[in-house]
Amino acid sequence: MRKVSGFTLIELLITVVIVVILVTIAIPTFGRLITSQNVSSQANEVLSGIRAARSEALRRNEAVQVNPNGDWTTGFTVDLVSGGETTRAFNEFGSGLTFDDNNGGSAP
Repeated sequence: MRKVSGFTLIELLITVVIVVILVTIAIPTFGRLITSQNVSSQANEVLSGIRAARSEALRRNEAVQVNPNGDWTTGFTVDLVSGGETTRAFNEFGSGLTFDDNNGGSAP
């Protein structure tokens, strides 16, 4: 009698069930990871805008401000206070993210 190598149907079914269980557990975690990375990316974009404003103010020895394009979700610009010249523009936030500039409180 020859020795037959390979997998039985039961072994294959058990492997498929284990893979399905692992994928079912991993998908929600992966979704949260993607959301977390998007939030982190947008926070870094805002920080980059603030740093660009500071750098521009120091370089020109002039006051600058960070202004939203309508609302913050459509992007923002770094503008000179005198003359209103835009020195840098930042694109809108992606992936359905929004920017809450008051954090539920009142601005000073």
